[in-house]
Amino acid sequence: MNENGKKRKKQSDLEKIIHELSKNLYPDINQYKEKLIEIYKDGYRHTYSSITALILKIEKTEDESIENICQNLSEIIDVLEEDSGCDQNVLKQLEKLMDHISLEDVRLKARYSEQQTAMSMMDKALEANSGYCIYVVC
Repeated sequence: MNENGKKRKKQSDLEKIIHELSKNLYPDINQYKEKLIEIYKDGYRHTYSSITALILKIEKTEDESIENICQNLSEIIDVLEEDSGCDQNVLKQLEKLMDHISLEDVRLKARYSEQQTAMSMMDKALEANSGYCIYVVC
């Protein structure tokens, strides 16, 4: 397998792991720790764009949770930090992964909050003008 093929395989494996971590709170941490070490041990670097796209897909589903991913990754990182023989580059990449996912979670929550605020303002405006006909031109 050429270098691009290896990167695509690792990206695919990483996406599968993230999906699994999103569905389960408190999975077998050691199993996922080993899988993530395997992905990152040779200097693999995930792309921010691929993580963002994946998080946007997960955010739209009901059986997956971004919070679960963050909680599970945090536990995996904690276990790795306790391991004195841990490859620091792997640990650094997992911390970056968690940071990327956390950032997307914050961004999505902010967007949701803005939407709720806008809807609330529209409801108040409609209520205040309930006796009038309102025309909306798009």
